[in-house]
Amino acid sequence: MFKVLLIDDNPDDRLLVKRFLNPEFKDIQYLEITCEEEFNQALKEGDIDLLITDYQLNWSDGIKVVNRVRELMPELPIIMFTGTGSEEIAVEAMKSGLDDYILKSPKHAKKLPMAIKSVLEKKTIEREKRRLQDTLATVFDHIPEGIFLLDNENRIVLTNKVADEYLGLIENKSKGDILESLSGKPVSHFFVSPPNIIWHELSISSPEERVFELGGRYIISDGKAYGTVFIIRDVTEERKTAEKLLSQERLAAIGQLAAGIAHDFNNILTGIIGYAEILSFDEQLPFEIKKKVDIILKSGQRAADLVKQILDFSRKSITEKTVFDLIPFMKEFVKFISRTLPENIKIDFET
Repeated sequence: MFKVLLIDDNPDDRLLVKRFLNPEFKDIQYLEITCEEEFNQALKEGDIDLLITDYQLNWSDGIKVVNRVRELMPELPIIMFTGTGSEEIAVEAMKSGLDDYILKSPKHAKKLPMAIKSVLEKKTIEREKRRLQDTLATVFDHIPEGIFLLDNENRIVLTNKVADEYLGLIENKSKGDILESLSGKPVSHFFVSPPNIIWHELSISSPEERVFELGGRYIISDGKAYGTVFIIRDVTEERKTAEKLLSQERLAAIGQLAAGIAHDFNNILTGIIGYAEILSFDEQLPFEIKKKVDIILKSGQRAADLVKQILDFSRKSITEKTVFDLIPFMKEFVKFISRTLPENIKIDFET
């Protein structure tokens, strides 16, 4: 149902409007207003698709009607259909928010349906435009990277929420400010021509250490620059992750080197321990020599354990921790080291 609020004191003029509109609009319904009480009630109910009003009314005038409606229904299509107006009134009404002005003369009255269709189409386009603008604004503000636009005088004319935050941290700038530099570098340092973009790194230390990447390029149409669009993104966590990955790679390289050395050393120990074990089984071996062979075996085994620890580190394996009695080890260590000390040095080990 297409609902028209028709304000006119003259019933013949209201009938004239209906005669022109009925053939052009299906399911049209008229709410005829002849006094201020009816007008107020209609505004209160608010279910209106179009307002057609005369200028000269017994209880008001068309300008006041337009002003009142615009306060409550800023998007409602309004047409003034009058025979008592003038060019000055038409201009004043248009400034108040009137969409079109039609005279009641036979020559102009027949233009009413076309004027209404034109206004309705215009309003539809405006609503769609606002809807798209609202959608774009919502998307713009939800982009996880900062985006801001400079005009040709390097004024910040547009920012999203992320850019507002980042610019506040880097340069204490906001929309409308003139941007002459970014962390000491001229703004032009960041400009390139499309489709290229070169990323530059900026760091701040207050209130906390942050690292940003920033790049900008000219907005060019028909060979003319209309400004510059900038993208700014926080890469602090990316840098931390990269440093952590590099540290892990270094540890892996050290582990591989340690594993190679440990394998080579283990081959040497295998020969030492193997021949020492062969000697220990020789029953004709003098007792003093056999004790020294035992020392070689135990020292070799300790070295083999050390090699195992190095290999465990290189493989990042989970070592098994057990309770270890150090007394037997220390006794053997004292015996071993005592043989290398001068005779005037003696080690006593008490348990």
